[in-house]
Amino acid sequence: MFYFYPFSESTFKYQFNQDRLTISIPLPLGGKSSEELRIPPVVSSPRISMPQLGMDFASQEIQIPTFTIPSEYDLVLPLMGMAEMSAKINSNYYKWKATMSAGNITEDSPSYSAKFSVLADSPIELLSFSTEGNLILVVFFLRNSVHNY
Repeated sequence: MFYFYPFSESTFKYQFNQDRLTISIPLPLGGKSSEELRIPPVVSSPRISMPQLGMDFASQEIQIPTFTIPSEYDLVLPLMGMAEMSAKINSNYYKWKATMSAGNITEDSPSYSAKFSVLADSPIELLSFSTEGNLILVVFFLRNSVHNY
């Protein structure tokens, strides 16, 4: 008789990046005031009378303060940090272990890294395997460059 007793364990860790990216988004009608847009300073609601229901609402005046639409909006986004994940699964056929990490490893110029590894151990040697990979991407910017044509 064969019994299946699975066991699993996993972890997830994320390290936030302290750097931010700011994008200035121009707004439509930016820099215009409520007077330039011809928005009235006072709006009146109509009198509402419903005698069948016994309701009567008097007219009301609502003051609208003056305002100016900003010319642009600064959208601040955090840069990607580093994420690490791992998992272990044990069963009668396999003992799996997998790890993966990806994220920003910036020091002087923007750099990104991704790593993974998978190890599968089996009582049947033919079914056992392992694999791993690593990628590092570095972005270089030319600073203070002068072009003469």
